[in-house]
Parts: sequence; structure tokens; C-alpha cells
Amino acid sequence: MYKGKKVVIGITGGIAAYKAFELIRELKNEGIDVYAAMTNSAIELIGYQTIVVLTEHPVFKNLFDRIHIHGSATDITHVALGSWADCFIVLPATNHTVSKLASGAGDDPVSLVALASDCPRIVAPTANSVMYQQKTNRRNLEILKQDGWITVEATEGNLACNQEGVGHIASSMAIKEAIYGALEEKILNDFYIVVTAGPTRESIDPVRFISNPSSGKMGFAIGKMAKRMGAEVSLIHGQVQLSGCFRTTTVATTSQMKKAVHREIKTALATGKKVVFISAAAPADFRSEFSRTKIKKDGNPLLLKLMPTEDILKSTLLFSDKIVRVGFAAETGNLAANAKKKLDDKNLDLIVANDITLPGSGFASDNNIVTILGKNIDVKLPFMSKEKAARKLLKILKEQCGADHNL
Repeated sequence: MYKGKKVVIGITGGIAAYKAFELIRELKNEGIDVYAAMTNSAIELIGYQTIVVLTEHPVFKNLFDRIHIHGSATDITHVALGSWADCFIVLPATNHTVSKLASGAGDDPVSLVALASDCPRIVAPTANSVMYQQKTNRRNLEILKQDGWITVEATEGNLACNQEGVGHIASSMAIKEAIYGALEEKILNDFYIVVTAGPTRESIDPVRFISNPSSGKMGFAIGKMAKRMGAEVSLIHGQVQLSGCFRTTTVATTSQMKKAVHREIKTALATGKKVVFISAAAPADFRSEFSRTKIKKDGNPLLLKLMPTEDILKSTLLFSDKIVRVGFAAETGNLAANAKKKLDDKNLDLIVANDITLPGSGFASDNNIVTILGKNIDVKLPFMSKEKAARKLLKILKEQCGADHNL
């Protein structure tokens, strides 16, 4: 998705400088071109030759280095890198570096590139807990935020000083999401998107339940891409082992998911933003009467009386004049006909249909093959990752919201 984008990483002399190795590799795997600038302390900690190998570029490590940047009109390296980059990140950002960035000082390769950059800039601070929470450091980080820097705040964790506390560098996922978000066009800034993901469970007895193999990957991909595109995101999910850099609510039953959906839609409407509900979850369609004690196996057939659960998507019809509603249809045949019927029966704005019998596009897969249907839209997407499919869906949603005032 980000092939051809350009990122400069400013590496400073914190113990978390080793994180740059992993980050560079992952960005390169996405097709992103990466240069690095390093302070002397960073070079003392981790060296620079590995960075050269990983980036496949010289490292800007001396104020008087002259590095030719393809397409640049100047050989003044910090100016060339600043104008070349689509995103600049300082990782890790020590208190000393944060102080220099906040004051506008430029006396090393990292702070000079920061001054010369006119792209989105990210800072990932880290320090001992006392140092991190010093008023001067908090004030400097606040200045950076006011100046437009994106801050990926440190978390609680093990610190280099053998203490536990705040100051541990943010997770790799949070740092990558900040970069990808900086590279993404913010077409959903005025949107609030409520998404559901994963399965629900309807208990039969204390040890058994009715559910399905939904992994929640498609819903989480939608939440992730919507956040990158600037939307405010609230994701409600069943019992899945996934996480995201947005607000999440965990539920168990279909009834709990319905209540959470209605609550989050009301919260979203109060913001005044364009509200979209995307029902990507796979709620259990049936429930049985619950036995408070374990049902014993006695060799005889067990008959369960199944009753339909509440239809979450249909229940959101009461908001239909205020929100955009998008459904999903996981089918095993007659894809178009079944999806169109669901589109009409539930008065949806869009529906995303997929045939779960196709290889590589069913439950738990990282990929999908979907068709997006609406009143005036019929788009068939080829085999692609769920993140790419989510991005396509959100772009179509934005286009449709602009083209049709009823959407």
C-alpha cells in the first residue's frame, strides 16, 4: 500500500535505539524507502553499519556529510533529506533530543533534519520514569504537539534501569501505525466509524457455547485503516486475540454486542461527525436455553431448542436517517443474489459480500475476495489482503458519501 513512500528515521542515543533495526526492516518490506540520521551517542550504542545494510543507503552521521539523495537539487544533506521525506520519525527520542526539538536547536544530524522537514513528523519518546515525567520533559513534549508533531507516548514496562514504570518505548505496532497514518491521506477526518468484528458466543451450559470461526481480522483491518485515514474509530468485538491503536470494547453475547453498538452510535452522533456503522462481525444467529449445570453425556442424543438471536444490523434501522450503514454477507453460494436480498431487506447503504468457500478468503484468512454492492455500485475486488480490501472499501464509502447526499 505504501510502496514508493519515503521515510527518514532519526536515531538518538537511548537504549531503545535497537528498535530501529526492526522498524527499518518492516518498512522496507512494505516497499518504503528509508534513510537514517544518527547522533554520535546512537552510533556508540548500536553502530551504523547495520543501518547501512538495512536501509541500503549511507547514514547521515556527521554534520558535514554530503550524501546524494536521488531527485534532490542540493547536496546539503539535512536539507535534501528533509525535502525528500514523506515522513520523519525520531526513535527513540531522549529527553535531551526532545528538548532540542522543542527549542528549535539544530546541532546534530537528527535535529537538523527535523528543522529541514516539511512533512509529518513523529516523535517516540522514552526515558527513566522520573526523567520521563519531569515537568520540563512533559512541557517540551506538549510544545512539540502544539507544533504539529505526532507523539507516540511511552508505555509502562521494564526499563533499562531495572525498574518498572512509564517510559518504556511504545510498541512496534503503535510506532508503525503512526508512520502509516502519517503516510495516508486523511480523507475521513470528519467521520466517526463504529465497527464490529469477530464472533459472539451463546452459552449452552457453563462449559459449552454456540459460536463460529470468525477471527475478527476483517473488522480490525477496517478499524486500522479508518484510523490511518483520520477517522475516529470505535470497534466492538467478540472473543478474539487481536488489538488495535483505537478504542475497543470486548463483548461475549449477541445481546451485549447489540447494546454496545447502540451505545457507541449514540456517542458518535453526539460528536457532530459523519457517522458510519460497519457490521463486520459474525454474531451467533441462534441461542439455546442455558443450563446452569453441565449437561452430562449419557450416550443419548442431545436435543437443543434453538431460538434466533437479535438482529444487530436490522436493529440499527432506528438510526438509519442519521447514519450510514454497511453490512457484510459471508455466503457459500448465490453470492450476488443473497447479498442484494440482505441489502434490500435491511435497507443498507452498502454491503460487502464474500464467498467463504473460495480458497484463501474464508474465516481466519489474512486475505479476502469481496464484492461491494450498493444502490448505484457494484465493485468486485480481486484477491488481496484484508487491509487492502478495507482501504478500498473506505475509499468507496467516502466517494459514495460525496456523490449521494442520502448516503
